Amino acid sequence: MSNWCEIFGLRLWELAVIAALAAGSTAAVATAQEAVDLDTGRPILSLRECVLIAVRASPTLQTAAAQRNISDQDVKIAWGAFLPDLTLGHNYSKADRTDYDVPQFGVGTVPLTDSAGDVLLFPTTVATGEIADVKISSTYQDINFAARLNIFEGFAKYSRLGSSHNEVDAAEANRLYTTELVIQNVAMAYFRLLLAEELHVVASDTRSLAAKELERTETYFRLGSAAKSDVLQQRVRLQQTKFDAVVAENGVEQAFANLAYAMNQP
Repeated sequence: MSNWCEIFGLRLWELAVIAALAAGSTAAVATAQEAVDLDTGRPILSLRECVLIAVRASPTLQTAAAQRNISDQDVKIAWGAFLPDLTLGHNYSKADRTDYDVPQFGVGTVPLTDSAGDVLLFPTTVATGEIADVKISSTYQDINFAARLNIFEGFAKYSRLGSSHNEVDAAEANRLYTTELVIQNVAMAYFRLLLAEELHVVASDTRSLAAKELERTETYFRLGSAAKSDVLQQRVRLQQTKFDAVVAENGVEQAFANLAYAMNQP
């Protein structure tokens, strides 16, 4: 039972309502074990099964549940405003360049004569008279980190947090109200279908009785114990009961369609 509650988000008292409604249905329907009605080919479901199908398939209830989840996320976002703002960055760049026809230099010496007349040789770079293409590559990268925390914002954060909690309460109330409406609509349509079926049974029995009464009156008429007007009156009554039976049968079809609509079933 607890798993069912978690799946459909219903409260325990709502389950009690479903159980009470299901227990209040007629014994013929409540104890039906066949999967399909042999006369109509329709599935035989208890009230509780109808409610479960409706809750599972209701787009309105699914929308309400999704809105509740969105409200929960808004609360988390509101709490996030109290956390520091952290920034982590990484920059990386690489550049390649080629210089063409670059003069080449080599190692050479430059002779210098000091005051004593001695020749001194100093190393230096000298042009070799050659040229070549030179490829130059360079890379650059850095990592930066920053943290910022707004200590006081004029109670705006607290207001947003309180507002998000109120939105959660409103979304939950709307979800529960929507659930109650789905259960109520299914229960009303279910019992109206039971009523329509009972009325159809009564209309069929009345038609059968009218047919037997007409047969009896015609027998009396042939024996001379009944007037022609009595026969005509019974024929009119039989036709009226046939019409009532057709109306009752259409009422069953309409009630079944209304129940399917309440259950969000095609």
